[in-house]
Amino acid sequence: MNKNVIGLTHDEVKKQIAKGNVNVVPKAKSKSSLQIILSHTFNLFNLYNVLIAVALILVKEYLSVFFLNVIVMNIAIRSFQEIRSKRIVENLNILISDDTKVLRDGKIEKIPSDQIVLGDVVLYQIGDQVSADAVVIQDNVEMNESNLTGESEPIMKYEGDELLSGSFVTSGTCYAKTNRVGLNSFAQKITSEARNYEPVESELMETFMRITRWCTRIVLPIGIILVVQALLVRHEGIKPTVVATSTVLLGLLPKGLILLTSLSFGVSVFRLAQKRTLVQEIYSIEVLSKVDVLCIDKTGTLTAGAMSVQDVLYLKDKNTVNDMIATYLGNSKDTDSTTKAMKAHFDLKTNLEPQHVVPFSSARKWGSMSFAHEGTMFLGAPEFLIDNYTLPEAAIAYQSEGARVLLVAHSDQKINEVLRPDDLQPYALIVIADPVREDVYDALDFFKNNEVVVKVISGDNINTLMAVASKTGIVNGDRAIDVTHMKTDAELEHAVLNYNVIGRASPYQKQTMVKMLQKNHQRVAMVGDGVNDVLALRTADCSIAMGQGQVLHDKPHKLSYSITNLQQWLMLSWKGDWLPIISRALLQCIIWEHS
Repeated sequence: MNKNVIGLTHDEVKKQIAKGNVNVVPKAKSKSSLQIILSHTFNLFNLYNVLIAVALILVKEYLSVFFLNVIVMNIAIRSFQEIRSKRIVENLNILISDDTKVLRDGKIEKIPSDQIVLGDVVLYQIGDQVSADAVVIQDNVEMNESNLTGESEPIMKYEGDELLSGSFVTSGTCYAKTNRVGLNSFAQKITSEARNYEPVESELMETFMRITRWCTRIVLPIGIILVVQALLVRHEGIKPTVVATSTVLLGLLPKGLILLTSLSFGVSVFRLAQKRTLVQEIYSIEVLSKVDVLCIDKTGTLTAGAMSVQDVLYLKDKNTVNDMIATYLGNSKDTDSTTKAMKAHFDLKTNLEPQHVVPFSSARKWGSMSFAHEGTMFLGAPEFLIDNYTLPEAAIAYQSEGARVLLVAHSDQKINEVLRPDDLQPYALIVIADPVREDVYDALDFFKNNEVVVKVISGDNINTLMAVASKTGIVNGDRAIDVTHMKTDAELEHAVLNYNVIGRASPYQKQTMVKMLQKNHQRVAMVGDGVNDVLALRTADCSIAMGQGQVLHDKPHKLSYSITNLQQWLMLSWKGDWLPIISRALLQCIIWEHS
């Protein structure tokens, strides 16, 4: 590090604070809880019900006013849902870093992130999150911007490059000068957009509300006609007129329609909660009943994600290869389940310090590590490391059983950038096993019986995908297509419409294929468990997160799980019992209103 960098002085910090150039974000204005309750309380529908109740009380028909309980419950349920959703949206936040290391008067100080000012020089190291937009002024780092852009491939940032707030440092250390703070920063702009609350557009509830509005419009004229007829034509007394008219009008005001629908949805939410599934909004459960296509990943979705090394096929001297792998894994900062499985299998070594590290990414399909006198070691998908590489029969046999095969390769060159050389030599093949989830068979049978098409869209090799898809009973699971070299929307549209097993898909290809399904009038649910799924999750009509990971949904009203500042993803064990619940809800409402 260059000791000439001194950062701001404390006097300069005070000047920036006086100008308001501080990394503080004011709370967004929204309807208060009281305003929400009042908006659901004071409307024409409730007014008519209250007037009828008052009329019944005046003629001493006290037992007849218990219908107001339904009105109160309607107000309570709808207010609760909107207040809960409002609070979830208000708590959305990309930034999770509390403290930041800044350079002031030439000394490192640790301060809360909301005390960063414009022009502050910040020290960023491995694992740090960028708290405010900044420009690198010394050294270089590799950044993970997946939670901002959905692009899981790490990006190198050199002097003069910009660091986006919300991104994470995956390797390296640098000094960066803050150039945007508060509401002007990238992360806060995204968060502000995400906090624009939009209620769930429930077709079922909208239909019922239209019925309610029409009934409300005709209540007054019909009430006037009935009163005039009773008093002037039949010459009845006040009490019989009020009771008879109230009975007719209360039958026209469909109080139970919305209440029973909400309660039916609530039962479904409760039953999903018993399966460790959290629904953000009660009416979003309806989205699940209208899904045409379910897109899922393999790892962590069809399979349990409990990976282990099943075998190692050595192509060079066993001891030499084991030392290479042990050194690579001993210095690796990768924390994905595949790397963890390999670290548990091999004896790790840290006697050699790498000169340059390229972390593994789902977009690139490989990672590398270069050493001063040992060249560069690569680990990743065979077809992405060596062009036209032919796997040994033993490796192909493992793939046919659903196992994943990784290639260990070596180059004599010392490579200090994200580059795959042409002189790579295969050294070994590591076979990774991942058992199929026990609950997946019943879930897939349910979707098949309810005419929901299940498509496996993954970054894995198509041979592995076909083996798992066929084993789990996915329709046409023995036919797969590799989309590695597909660049156009037309190519991806053909692939996703004609195949149910799609391999080597990048994050952007997954998103494009979801869009192509929607373009063809399909309602799409997306199940994912990693940052490589985030774009597709955001685009889908229904987003379901599984396993471990983080993602900020920019459409929080859709079905998703365990919202905190970001997303804490849960392990799900779910079977789709929402379809009969929705049907029963509608049937119950119809019977109630016409009985």
